[in-house]
Parts: sequence; C-alpha cells; structure tokens
Amino acid sequence: MLKLKKYLKATSILSGTIIGAGIFTLPWTAVQSGFLTVSIYLFVLAILISILHLVYYQIVLSVPGKSRFPGYLGYFFGPKAKNFGALIIISLFWGSLLVYLILGGKFLSFIFGNPTNELLSTLIFFLLGSLPIFFGIKRISSLEFFSLIILFSIILFSFFWQKNQIPFSDFPKINFNKILLPYGIIIYSLFGLSAIPELTEFLKQKKIKLENGKKIIVLGTCLPAVFYLFFIVLFLRIIPANNITPDIIHSFNSILLPWLLKYSLAIFGFLAVLTSFWTISLNLRNLFIYDFKIKKEIACPLACLTPLFFYFIKLRDFVSVISCLGSLIIGIQIFLIILIYFKKRRIQKNSI
Repeated sequence: MLKLKKYLKATSILSGTIIGAGIFTLPWTAVQSGFLTVSIYLFVLAILISILHLVYYQIVLSVPGKSRFPGYLGYFFGPKAKNFGALIIISLFWGSLLVYLILGGKFLSFIFGNPTNELLSTLIFFLLGSLPIFFGIKRISSLEFFSLIILFSIILFSFFWQKNQIPFSDFPKINFNKILLPYGIIIYSLFGLSAIPELTEFLKQKKIKLENGKKIIVLGTCLPAVFYLFFIVLFLRIIPANNITPDIIHSFNSILLPWLLKYSLAIFGFLAVLTSFWTISLNLRNLFIYDFKIKKEIACPLACLTPLFFYFIKLRDFVSVISCLGSLIIGIQIFLIILIYFKKRRIQKNSI
C-alpha cells in the first residue's frame, strides 16, 4: 500500500502540472475542428510528448546537481545558450500568466454576474494573484489539483442530471478547414516538462527505482489526455455545440442546473486558475531572484506586471495566446531539448 501511494504521488506530480488552462478551451476546439480530430490529436501527441518527457528525463539524470532547463542548456552548450533557454522559459511563464489572467477575469465576471465589466474583474483577479509574489505562500499545487477534480466532479454530476443528453451522432464532425487548430492548443495542454526535475528528485528521495520512473512519466503524461477526452465528451453531451464558447465559462448558462451548482462550477474553476497563477508567478519570481540575481523588489513586479501590460495592449484572445505558446514557444523548447539529447549522446559516445 505504501509503495502504491508513492507511485500515485509521483504520477500526480506530473499529471497535476500538466492539467491546467488548456482544458478550458478543449470543448470549443472540438466544436471547431471536430471531435474525432481532437481525439486523434490527443492520442498522437500524448505518445509523442511522453517520448519527449522520457528524453528530458534522461537529460535530467545525466547532469549532476539540481538544475532546470536553462541550466541543462548551459551545461551542454555554454552560458549564451543558458541565457537563451532562460528567455524561452520566461516567455512561456509570462504567456501562461497572461492566459490565467484572461481566464481569471472571465470566471470572476461570471461569478459577479456582470459580464460587461470584465476589465474590473481582471484587475481584482490580478490583485489576488499577485499577493503571494510579494508575501509568499505555502505549496499550493495540491489545492490546484483538488480544485480541478472538484470542477470535473460537478461537470460529471451535471452529466447525470441532464435528462436530454446530446447523442454521440450529433457531435461535431471533422472540419478540414480548421484541422490544424488543435495542434498548438493540445501541445500546450499536455506539456509538463517543468515537472520532470521535481519528479526525478522525488523518485530519488523515496528510493523508487529510476527505471520505474519511465513508466510513471508515460502514465503521468497519458492520464491528462484521457482526463481531457472525458472532459470534452461531458461538455459536448450536455451543451449544444453552438453554445460552447472558447473559454467554456459562459457556456455554463446553457447547462440546465440549479443556480448553486452553476456558481460552484465557476468558483472551483476560478480557484484552479488562481492557484495556477500563484504557482507560475512564484516560479518566475524565483527564477529572476536565484538565476539572474535580480533584487526581490524588482523581481516581484517584473514577474506579475508584465502579463498585465500584455493584457492592457489588447492581447486578450485566449485561444490565440495558447496556440502561440504551444506551437511557437514550446516548439522552440522541444527543438532545443532534441539538440541537448543528441549532444549528450555524442559526448557519451566519444567518452567510450
């Protein structure tokens, strides 16, 4: 039982990191490109990203000491490469914070019952999300994962509550005009590279065989894909396709549920988004402080004010931001990981 608990905890480290903002746009993506299209993307990309996570796991094991992506890049290619790697990570963090800022404002706007004043709701979310950056907070990944599970449970309850469910035959068909739409969105939704070093440290601490880490990584990557598929099916079964919005939040009005359950959906969705904002902003602040030796007084506003600046210059298209992060920023990171892997293999070959 104790061994099983360790394995479940290890799997949840990766799965809990992966499941995030991307989930909220998947039902709409399925409506636009087709349910079968998204299902195929989830299946294929879950396999490919599992392989990528395994490659990164080998890199983490090969580098002495504790480090992260910029450190691995610097270890194999030098200081300039390390700085470039840091720039990629910072861009990904800032982009993700912008995504959560957009979502957080929408959730609060729905909760307040005032969809026309989304700007005010976003500013309130920003203030709540910025507090831990300045004052600190204990580990909140468990709260983040718990909120998502509760959110999924309420949607599952909604599924059984609805008497007139939409049949599978009415699910959106393949739309070849938007067949590439899911690519960046699903890459972003399944990408959990930042959790691999933390997972590796956990395996060593709990004395779990590092060889078993491969199975944990595959499971931890594929479980979110299954979770996403169920999430999409549940939404498509209880909400007509033409009522599903890109962020799903305003789709809640189309669910025939008691008022309390609708607001419970929004509140737990808001908590999941808020805790994700805390996690990423704290990681970014620490990156500025410990890796770039920037003073805390500068690192804190630099971490949280930049996404707000992006928001104010009208970068508010939730789907476009996620697609850009998945296809461009993460795409560059994947390319760099492949370069690191082949450099590592070349060094190992020459040392034999």
